[in-house]
Amino acid sequence: MKPFRRYIITIAIMVAISIALRLIWEISSGTTLAVLLIGWPLAGTLITIDDDYPGGWSNPDGTVVPEWKMLWWWADLLLMRGAVVVIAFALEHALAGHSALPLLIAAAAMVAVGLPVFLRGVKREMANAV
Repeated sequence: MKPFRRYIITIAIMVAISIALRLIWEISSGTTLAVLLIGWPLAGTLITIDDDYPGGWSNPDGTVVPEWKMLWWWADLLLMRGAVVVIAFALEHALAGHSALPLLIAAAAMVAVGLPVFLRGVKREMANAV
């Protein structure tokens, strides 16, 4: 499976989980998505950050630049995934009868800034992998 397709499927599964939690236990979809899409990868990175340093498990010879040191990784984590979280909160606001327009504008701005950086980084990573 292509990496980008796997990425989209993973995001879709997490959105489905947040919808299920919303329907079953009335947990906010925005909160669930913030934990799944941003918190989980960030916590995992912080827990295993020492593996990325020279001599570590993921970088024994010190030549590999960890993903978390690349701008595209942060654009994905905070802007692209963040936009999904903001959209979830916007839907929650709309369902509660409040205006979601400011949140949707913020999400659109996050995508407008983050998408080019993310796609450029992914292209570069895929070109280096071949």
